[in-house]
Amino acid sequence: MKLILDTVTPVHIGSGENIEPYEYVITDKFYKINLDKFIESLEEQDRNNFLEISAKNLVQARQFIKNKANLALIKEYTAKVSEEVRKTYNTKIIDPKSELSIQTFIKSMDKPFLPGSSVKGAIRTALLWYCAEKELQREYPHNIEQKLFKYKNPQDDPFRALKISDSGFIPEEKMQIYNIKTYTKRASLFNELGFNIFIEGTNAYFPDGKSEMVSFVHTLHLDDSLQKYNYLNIKLSPDIIIKACKEFYGALIANELEFFRGESAEGVYLELEKLKGLIKDKSNRFLLRIGWGSQFDGVTINLAMQNRDLKKSRKLINSKYPLGWILAEIK
Repeated sequence: MKLILDTVTPVHIGSGENIEPYEYVITDKFYKINLDKFIESLEEQDRNNFLEISAKNLVQARQFIKNKANLALIKEYTAKVSEEVRKTYNTKIIDPKSELSIQTFIKSMDKPFLPGSSVKGAIRTALLWYCAEKELQREYPHNIEQKLFKYKNPQDDPFRALKISDSGFIPEEKMQIYNIKTYTKRASLFNELGFNIFIEGTNAYFPDGKSEMVSFVHTLHLDDSLQKYNYLNIKLSPDIIIKACKEFYGALIANELEFFRGESAEGVYLELEKLKGLIKDKSNRFLLRIGWGSQFDGVTINLAMQNRDLKKSRKLINSKYPLGWILAEIK
């Protein structure tokens, strides 16, 4: 079977690595530079000046690179940037206290891709929630999973039967640098925390438009020989996956709509309403939420708890777009 995914809001699957401010330049777009090539490209006097400056003052080194770099010769790859990212970069590049590191997207052979494990994790969370007993009280996550699925060892995990391949590579022009800001809610008011987080993420329907959606094709396989019928409350099938995802991610959107209800977050609320509208029809399309920024409720079965944690912060792009939403279809 094929699993077709389209990005609705930007997705970031982190690699665990950062690009430091002296390793990139932002002008018309983002340029990841090869520092060794930059040094080699300099005339002897400039090279000596740069080595002396970089040993003493990283802020001046950033400015030196920005002013002297021949980007066509030393770039490793590029990505689009929003006007907000460009303005933040130009303002903060001269601030010694600023953190302008960029969290990188997971890559293979230096090219970004969507891991099947991330997609499987999103489906797994939906199935866990779908199977959760309503009277389930708060327990440690690993105990919850074992209670729901009645397995004792990892090798007995019924999700071994669900196999999802990695995607192909994401084209360079479909990647973008985003500025993520964190917002907290007190009473009905939202406050922006005063720091920026730069990430590499995919283009998406929101905020870029339908033509900028990134499409992924994965292979989805259910291995009947690995299904432990006596452990599971359900037998895995495409229909069960679709039903569980529709119900869980529908509940998640409803929870987010309630969180953002109010005049101070009207922009986010309206975008979530649009997101909800994508799955109003009776087709087999369903939503997933994957990657960094999916928030606690999106990666746990917290919504099934009677005494659930109520998280009071959210990460947003452009003050209104949540991360990680994907439209999916099994064919």
